[in-house]
Amino acid sequence: MKLEILGQKGKNKTQYDLDDKWLGFGKYDQVLLQYIKVFRSNQRQGTQATKTRGEVSGGGRKPWKQKGTGRARVGSSRNPIWTGGGVSHGPKPRSWRLDLPKRTKRLAFKAAFSLALQEGRVKVVEIPKIKKPKTKEMVSFLSNLGVSGKTLIITDGLNEGLKKSVSNIPGVGVCPVEIVCPYDIVGYKNVLITKEAMEILVSKRLSI
Repeated sequence: MKLEILGQKGKNKTQYDLDDKWLGFGKYDQVLLQYIKVFRSNQRQGTQATKTRGEVSGGGRKPWKQKGTGRARVGSSRNPIWTGGGVSHGPKPRSWRLDLPKRTKRLAFKAAFSLALQEGRVKVVEIPKIKKPKTKEMVSFLSNLGVSGKTLIITDGLNEGLKKSVSNIPGVGVCPVEIVCPYDIVGYKNVLITKEAMEILVSKRLSI
C-alpha cells in the first residue's frame, strides 16, 4: 500500500510504502470495541456521593413521643422519607477502573489503525517548522490539505510550538506517536501523521 506524502501546500511530494498486512487487522473490530468500553469506563471519576441518615446533620432527638399522639411512630427527623433526610441506597464513591491484557491493547491499536487506513482517514504530511506559535499558519496548512472537522496530528515527540498553534482551532489536537492510543485514532475524522512518526509507528507500535 502506498500513501502519498503531502507537502505544506497540500501537493504530493513522494510516497510512503506501507505493508499491506496492516490492512488486515480491521476484522478485529470487536477487540477495538472492547478497548473503547474499558477506556471510557476508566475516564469516570466515580466521585458522586449521597449522605445516609447517619451522615446528615440534625435528627438527634426523637420528634415526638412513641405513643399517645395519634401520629405515626418515628425515631428521627432525618429518615429517608422526610424532607431533609438522608438518601437510602444512593451512590457512593467507587472505582470504575477496568483493565485489559497488554496483548489485547496492542491488537486494538492495530485494529484502529487498520480501520483508519481502510476508511482513507490517514494522511502522511510534512508539518511546517514553527518557531513561534502561529494559529493562522496552521489554519492555512490544514486548508491546503483540504482537511476539515476533527483532526489529529501525530508527531515524533512533543512539539510545543505546534501544540500551541492549534490550541485555538476547534477540533484539532496534537499527540506524540509514543502515547497515541486507539481511542484517539477512532475519535478523529482525519489523522495526519509525519513521516518520522509513521516510521516509529510501524517499527515500534505496530510491530509488537
